[in-house]
Amino acid sequence: DAFGDIVALQRFVRSLLESEQVKVGFQFDADLALLRKLGGGEYNVHNLIDLHQMLPAAGGLRGVVEQCLSEKVCKGEQCSRWARRPLRQSQWHYAAMDAWVVVPCCDLLCRSLGAHSVDELLRHRPDHDPHDPQPLSRQRHL
Repeated sequence: DAFGDIVALQRFVRSLLESEQVKVGFQFDADLALLRKLGGGEYNVHNLIDLHQMLPAAGGLRGVVEQCLSEKVCKGEQCSRWARRPLRQSQWHYAAMDAWVVVPCCDLLCRSLGAHSVDELLRHRPDHDPHDPQPLSRQRHL
């Protein structure tokens, strides 16, 4: 079981979220709330691009995908019983799609804002402080 060593998993998640590597997500506050509920404590998330904050007018992830990629996303598995094992193939597909689809949306957002990389896109975040001398190492305590 992937959750057999919960302490190792929590350590991995913390090292990922608190690293300087740029992370792209959608409504990541909800994911962090779930991680806290699982006993992960607080996280100092670095370099997060949350597409929901960058494109609030698009609505949910379905709207962002439609706006950015002109594709329709089926969210039918979103509220399925994820605790039940084994996961169905449709749940695996949904989870992979949900994680992957933010990447091409982020790429399109970079191009539309004239950013040449996700590092540059960080400067376009709504919470970016233009007077911050180190904008790429900003922390956001969530």
